[in-house]
Amino acid sequence: MCFLKLYSDNQSFQDVAASTSMPVYSVCEKGVTYNNSRPRTQFSLSLSVSERDWDDFKGQVGDAIVFLDRHEAELNALFVDRDDVEAILDFPVWSRISDDICNQNDQFPKGLVMCVGRLGLALELAIYARDLEHRLELAEVIDER
Repeated sequence: MCFLKLYSDNQSFQDVAASTSMPVYSVCEKGVTYNNSRPRTQFSLSLSVSERDWDDFKGQVGDAIVFLDRHEAELNALFVDRDDVEAILDFPVWSRISDDICNQNDQFPKGLVMCVGRLGLALELAIYARDLEHRLELAEVIDER
């Protein structure tokens, strides 16, 4: 799943979430606590860019290019209306590093970089350990001892 995450210190995204043609994943209000976490320090809006699995980086990238092309005008209008918005295109992927693989390289193609540059977005590649769930379970067992 790829997301376009928007953050603002000063303006809520509730109105955008209610009126946008873009697929909204979540909207959060500054100062509000969600899922027993700390209160949010910023307003945020997450848009669903791709439903592709974390093993399908190239598919996420292709979907992101289509999404940005389709919604470029609406995003530009949003950024003009709200000059304090930080926007990050987030690509979550599973780590491929193992005993047999010592590094991982994933390239953002020129077409995506050009779309991102026109809109003034940041890019984020979030790499998750494939055995993360197992490691968290082990940590709980160790903490219990």
